Amino acid sequence: MKKTIEKPFFEAFEAIGGLVDNCLSYMDEIYNLGICPKERDNSPQRAKYFNEVLPQKIREQFEAFNDTVILFQDSPLMEEIEANLQECTSQQSQERYLFSLLKPFKAFADKYTPIATIAQLEQSIKETQKNLAFWQAQPQDEIIYNDTGQSCGTPKEQVEACYDTIKRRTQAIERHKHISNQYRILTGRFDEGAKWTQKGTVEACLSYLGSIAYKFADRLDALLLTYGIDLLRLQRDSGIYLKEYRHVTDVSYYIGSLELAQKYIDALPKYEGGKPQQKAKEKPKQSGRQSRPFKDEIIRQPTEETLTLLHSLIDGKKGKNAIIYLAIAIAEGIISRPTSTQILQEFGDIGHKSLICKYLDKRVYTKDEIIVTKEALKG
Repeated sequence: MKKTIEKPFFEAFEAIGGLVDNCLSYMDEIYNLGICPKERDNSPQRAKYFNEVLPQKIREQFEAFNDTVILFQDSPLMEEIEANLQECTSQQSQERYLFSLLKPFKAFADKYTPIATIAQLEQSIKETQKNLAFWQAQPQDEIIYNDTGQSCGTPKEQVEACYDTIKRRTQAIERHKHISNQYRILTGRFDEGAKWTQKGTVEACLSYLGSIAYKFADRLDALLLTYGIDLLRLQRDSGIYLKEYRHVTDVSYYIGSLELAQKYIDALPKYEGGKPQQKAKEKPKQSGRQSRPFKDEIIRQPTEETLTLLHSLIDGKKGKNAIIYLAIAIAEGIISRPTSTQILQEFGDIGHKSLICKYLDKRVYTKDEIIVTKEALKG
């Protein structure tokens, strides 16, 4: 396989000490966004490195990064990938190659879209809850012995250990959600004058690199659709998520038309439990993301109280007057950005999807509107 273009493009995202790796290191340090929160080391040497040395290195790497291989309709990167895909002689070699295209984005994806990590933690909580039920049903003060006859404590101690594990896993889930939301805010579209809008800042570099990563994901998705391959399934299998969901408009430009893109999407095999589903009776076809509940996007706890507050502010309103509460809630880190489908399912017909997309951008509101809405969201 020829990887003349692939290699330098992916190295910017994957290499230790590479462009994206350095950006993530900077963000974790400056904004305390590591998995384990910590007190910042304010030693002169460390401060100089993260405030001067590393940002300068990132600027130099960013200037050297070649984005032209992916930007335009005729993309040398995608042409090379398609040629390599055609060289694969078996499904195994094909999938191995396609997973290699996702692997460079692992660190980036885990910060912005930690779907796989959260799913693993949720599964661990479910398993621990089963163990908890077992130990709660045992005589609490009876000594437990292992196969070698050694004492392993009591069921009461096991119950306490289960509660501790559930607590730590729950805290870890909230931490990952917080990190993801902060990365999106700090390199996103929410605040006028934020660092991501200032040329030369690390936040601006990472914001642009994110747009390149998402463009690559859409272009790869479009290419694979024409081969009957589902990128969303590959993401689930690999645990590396660049796209949270697919909308037909993400890929239609690269495929040629909305109708053709939808045809390819509808033709994809449906998977359940890692295996292709047997075709059942015909049901109305649904395109795009199978939306999870809106409340899953709520970050501020308690979830039910936050949801009730949003309903009290939004119910009975439409258009801009309703959507402003969601836009500012996103900007304030109260919720993650929901899809239009999630919003419509939760709050009813408050506007067309295109209108929702427009008014979820904080920049369309005046400063006075934002101030009033922030106060209302305090409850």
